[in-house]
Amino acid sequence: MAAAKMSSNEVRGQLKLVGIKVNASTIHRWSDCYSSIMCKYATVLRVDAGYRWHVDELFFKVLKKKRYLFAVMDGASRFILSYEISPLKQGFKANGLFAAAALQAYRLPRILVSDGLSGFIGAAKKIFYQNSGPRFVHIREIHLQNLFNQNNLYERLNGEFRDRLKCARGLKSNNPFIIRLLIMYHNFFREHTGLKDNMTPAQATGIDIMPVPDSDLAPATDEWITFIQNAAIYAAA
Repeated sequence: MAAAKMSSNEVRGQLKLVGIKVNASTIHRWSDCYSSIMCKYATVLRVDAGYRWHVDELFFKVLKKKRYLFAVMDGASRFILSYEISPLKQGFKANGLFAAAALQAYRLPRILVSDGLSGFIGAAKKIFYQNSGPRFVHIREIHLQNLFNQNNLYERLNGEFRDRLKCARGLKSNNPFIIRLLIMYHNFFREHTGLKDNMTPAQATGIDIMPVPDSDLAPATDEWITFIQNAAIYAAA
């Protein structure tokens, strides 16, 4: 659904063509359930991230209410290390967002690129500063003439998500499954032309979607199925 920009009804129509009859509401429940399982599994996969991270926010609406998607992205691989949905922009506290990103990665960043949002400043000092080692730098003033410091990698991510959310209907919760699916698709399945050999962000960090060792499941021919199988085994453990 996230990759094909299809609604639950459109997925139902495609399944009907191959002889599978199912209600759109059932597809909605499947998507909600499995995206949650996949997201929890993805958090235990450690990422060999680079030293330059980007953070920004994307505005969207849930039932006509304002929401902001905050996310931390590794600049080297484009991997989204953490995300959080908030009803607030000003006043948002990024401590949990940054702590989750640090837990996902093998290392802390040396450079963080953001806008001037005050919630990023204090959280970056608390989570990313270290008493020893290379000095941490927070770039929080982005100028058009300073191409090195621009957050344009994240702006492309915003465009990717914004295009999909325009087609999405029925965002009915504070953590809608379509966001989880978009994160999973971006990280593990979407090939990026800006990466070597058009790799996915997960591949760029050294993660390959392989069956869980010693499982009784036959190898799947589809990476989505393999990922869901691995996530289900992790959830049952």
